[in-house]
Amino acid sequence: MQDVIVIEAGRRERNYWLDLWRYRELFRVLAWRDLSVRYKQTVIGLLWALIRPVLSMLVLTIIFGRIARLPSDGTAPYPLMVLAGILPWTFFSTGLSEASNSLINNANLISKVYFPRLIVPTATVVVALVDFIVQFGLYVSPVGFSSSVVPEQWRLLYSLNPMVGVIDGFRWCILGGQSELYAPALAMSIGVTAFLLWFGVRRFRMMEKSFADLI
Repeated sequence: MQDVIVIEAGRRERNYWLDLWRYRELFRVLAWRDLSVRYKQTVIGLLWALIRPVLSMLVLTIIFGRIARLPSDGTAPYPLMVLAGILPWTFFSTGLSEASNSLINNANLISKVYFPRLIVPTATVVVALVDFIVQFGLYVSPVGFSSSVVPEQWRLLYSLNPMVGVIDGFRWCILGGQSELYAPALAMSIGVTAFLLWFGVRRFRMMEKSFADLI
């Protein structure tokens, strides 16, 4: 049986939030479209999400830290303090700018079919959220530091981040054994990576039949 949409005065307001749930598939399609367009427009793709805050951090550190000589918070290095402010600000500014232009950019869709219009600006915020997750992931992974600085009682939990084992193993190979290789953490990262690979391939296989309808 097909759903019947009844158009009558006042009915839309009563069912607006329920319609948001009914049109959740549209939200997913719009969010995926915005993500695809965003990262296809740059040569370096997703790497741009990491380069942008680092460049901003360098500029702000030179201007406010070196030239204006403004102090940091406590004993924290000034670049680290700046970076802690850039990440949430980038998420906010990207989400605000993308959401503000979303209705204009989707004018053709809005003028042709009915759906809760709140879906459009909300879906664009997903782009800013992905940028934030990628940026945050760089700084919680042992890229700029050694994972040996993590307290012993937290190292196994920290290794739930699959990149911990990858980075530590790569360093161990490149540095000729000078870098410490923590075997339990490596095993944990390998296990998490294997699970994510299995789950990702499984989801991909389930959804690939509908790719032609979504792209």
